[in-house]
Amino acid sequence: MMQNREVSLRRWEPEDAETFFAASNDPALHAMMNPDFPKTADACRQAVCRFVSCPDEEAYIRAVLIDGCVAGCIAAFPDGDSAELAYWLALPYRGRGLMPGLLISFAGLLFRRFPALERLHAAPLPQNYASHRALEKAGFRRDGTEWSFSRPSQEGVLP
Repeated sequence: MMQNREVSLRRWEPEDAETFFAASNDPALHAMMNPDFPKTADACRQAVCRFVSCPDEEAYIRAVLIDGCVAGCIAAFPDGDSAELAYWLALPYRGRGLMPGLLISFAGLLFRRFPALERLHAAPLPQNYASHRALEKAGFRRDGTEWSFSRPSQEGVLP
């Protein structure tokens, strides 16, 4: 577990491109991501430019900060009453029990931000066992190759 760490989310900024590349330049991470995940410095700069300019209604993309440093990314892609999630953490922060709490907090944020949203889903690659476990710990339920989480029926269930 990560103890005594300040974890927060914020919009990506143009200056984050080099940090994005440094944090994500990891073959083990690339093996767990979809083929279109940016792998070069130029691709990371282009991705951060898209993150900065994209309206939240199209893609709600946030930098994950740990102790003020960019440590990863978490995003939701709304589509009607559902949204697909994507996320990653830099190597020094993986395996420390951080992602389930981030997923829970992000779900709460999304359900408040998008009142029509009823369901979140994620489809990590089959070999991404850590992501499957994080989703399970966060309360997502597996249905085939996809994990889903529905809007709680009670107020105050999510943070």
